Amino acid sequence: MNGRIPNIEACYRDTGVTRYAGNPLIDALPPIWSPDDAEKLLIWKPPLPTAEDLKKPAYLRIHEVPELRRFVHALPEYRMYQSIVSILIRDGLITRNPMLVSTEQYLHAINREESDGLEPPEPLQHRASGIIFSGLSGLGKSTFIDRILASYPPCIQHTEYEGRKFQQLQIVWLKISCPHDGSLKGLVQRFFAAVDLVLGTRYAKDYFPKAGRSPSLPTLLGEMRRIAANYFLCVLVIDELQNLNRRKTQGDEGMLEFLGNLVDEIGVPVITIGTPAITKLFKAEMRNPRRMASMGYYEFQRPGPDDPQWREFCEEMWKYLWVDPPVCLTDSLRHRFYEHTQGITSLAIVLFVLAQFRCLLENVALDEDLLDELAFFELAPVQRALKALRSGEPGTNSDFDDLLPAAGWTDELFDPSAAADRAASGKNPQPTNPRSPSASTPTPLKGKSPPTADPKDLRNLGGNVADAHLRLREQGLTPTNIFNLADSKKVSDSGVVGKQGAVIAPLKKKSERKTEKPS
Repeated sequence: MNGRIPNIEACYRDTGVTRYAGNPLIDALPPIWSPDDAEKLLIWKPPLPTAEDLKKPAYLRIHEVPELRRFVHALPEYRMYQSIVSILIRDGLITRNPMLVSTEQYLHAINREESDGLEPPEPLQHRASGIIFSGLSGLGKSTFIDRILASYPPCIQHTEYEGRKFQQLQIVWLKISCPHDGSLKGLVQRFFAAVDLVLGTRYAKDYFPKAGRSPSLPTLLGEMRRIAANYFLCVLVIDELQNLNRRKTQGDEGMLEFLGNLVDEIGVPVITIGTPAITKLFKAEMRNPRRMASMGYYEFQRPGPDDPQWREFCEEMWKYLWVDPPVCLTDSLRHRFYEHTQGITSLAIVLFVLAQFRCLLENVALDEDLLDELAFFELAPVQRALKALRSGEPGTNSDFDDLLPAAGWTDELFDPSAAADRAASGKNPQPTNPRSPSASTPTPLKGKSPPTADPKDLRNLGGNVADAHLRLREQGLTPTNIFNLADSKKVSDSGVVGKQGAVIAPLKKKSERKTEKPS
């Protein structure tokens, strides 16, 4: 069918690992790479500008600059993470060896509409594994996984193994993103669409028709399990796990329960990727996180301004300078890059590209003043998040609660006694932050975050919200962080009017508005 990814004919090779021997699903995979070879596969660097390139007119050179956005620099943790993923993919296939009678029995049981009493082979329930990768957006989590998956074929066609006829399509990997609404149905639909792309099938169209209703969720989940089992799916990668939302139907517990069952019942390894906010999804109970992180929770860390890792990254990035005459990378420039990006590599590349655009278009110098100006105007949408990171305590800002993991959750994840103690007490781990509100802090009247020390924050006042608002207005204070725009009903000449009729914020004339440079 159109759009189908071509299958790769199986080519079997000895892995050199005894416990993998005799399994066509493993023998058909690419060889197990050494750390050095794996690093070469993971990185990607565009061609360096030559002396002849730099002689070209600026209006031509500027078209070469955006190629730097595809630059993939090897991080120190790449070597270990690559080995863990390689083990995860192969380990999940050991108990699903199609040459074993127990595997045939299991496939027969899972494809029957009614259970005939056959249960999954006992070892299968103890071989499933999961990995959680976490880190701030822009640190290279998804890029790292994409580079690893690119070294594996999406689908392998088997025909014969060791003189025995073996007609089988094997799906090596599928990668999908968690739906924004955190719904299981949305996840299943994306799963079917990914399968259709690999096999050329039409599961997504059949189960989610434009006209008519789709089958029930249990039916869809059952079909998803059968597809994963029948095509011996090696690994399922789910990105953007932080999109799970308790307020939506099926919520995060339903999704996590299903993913945990997928790992256990079918033996399909699952790699989940998300920001540190995903740890907050696991505080309610530890059973599913333990299954999903049975091979580890790994966090991509930001480098410090003086770390060798940051220095090496900047030096590699600076090699792709298309400005002539070239500018030397000084310690001052490198620290200014860090100040405006906080070690987030993707932002550093964006700032470097924008700086070269300005230099080539306007013939200005690439210096600290230019970086300051670009960061203020071009990176304005991320300045508040960067300011929270600069503060050293980003977790205290409720607007950016995905900048730090939930306090204490990793201790319970790998410490059964801690989890048991919490379950017995009925309490969730609480962050030990000296700036967190004490027990005497009034209950917030609006919003989800705790009251701040700002005297204009209405959540620090008791009583009726509208009355408190009027009291502050009489004192000449402008309230902050109390109403969401969703609560606003209309905009009058005086300002935005809330549900209770109080003026939330007076409108200013354009000439009166001032732009403050973020600190």
